[in-house]
Amino acid sequence: MTSTPRAITSEELRDEFMAACRNLPKYWATVELDGDLGTVEARISGALHSLLVVIDGLAGGLPAFDLVAAPHPDDKAYCIAEGENWIEPGTVLNHDDMLHELLYSET
Repeated sequence: MTSTPRAITSEELRDEFMAACRNLPKYWATVELDGDLGTVEARISGALHSLLVVIDGLAGGLPAFDLVAAPHPDDKAYCIAEGENWIEPGTVLNHDDMLHELLYSET
């Protein structure tokens, strides 16, 4: 018996995302780089790249996720008082970029 298709809940999607994140350290702790386990830095870098691939929607059947800024409500007034630029709530970091491609690019 099949059920009627429905939207995946935010909790279900969160659980899938977190499962993908939990698998990254397990994988990168044992992956061979150049015939050995490589340096700790290389494995951490690989894990970070893999996390950005997940966020970009290119791994495990998950969709892409927007990284959205959520500054404290008082931040804008504080920054203005300090003569600094502020971040608007809802600013999307990756609206038209693949983060995993930007990881090691010079900007």
